[in-house]
Amino acid sequence: MKLSLICPKGECCYGKKECTPGKGLPKIVLVGSPNAGKSSLLNTLSGSSTVVSNYPGTSVEVSRGKGRIGDREYEIIDTPGMYSLLPLSEEERVSQRPLFNEKTFVYLHVLDARNLRRMLSFTFQLLESRFPLILVFIIFPFALLTSFIINTLLRVLGVSL
Repeated sequence: MKLSLICPKGECCYGKKECTPGKGLPKIVLVGSPNAGKSSLLNTLSGSSTVVSNYPGTSVEVSRGKGRIGDREYEIIDTPGMYSLLPLSEEERVSQRPLFNEKTFVYLHVLDARNLRRMLSFTFQLLESRFPLILVFIIFPFALLTSFIINTLLRVLGVSL
């Protein structure tokens, strides 16, 4: 199924505090380490223009947008990067608010396929917490080279791609 744009530019909360464009909608929360591609995925899914940069600390706020799968609307929440469910920084504390304070339909764990080994401990923490989880691999050309490893990992973890 394809997630389509329902939140035109100017109508959502990109960079605005105290704004909930999808209030009451089922939530899709994007989680992952810094620079994994979460903001790029939010931009793709919602048509937003969240700033995407290649240096730590870029997304230190929670960004929100809306999207549609079939005939159902969802709120999409982009969190700052985190490596663990145990926060070590203010960014990670901000990231975790949507994890525990919002009723979430599904979590999309965004993984940089070039750095799987470093990211898997967070994947295991999410699975152990019983969050509804889908793994999203970014840097796809590299993922094609490691498709056997990724398919084996998905089968062992019992999660969807």
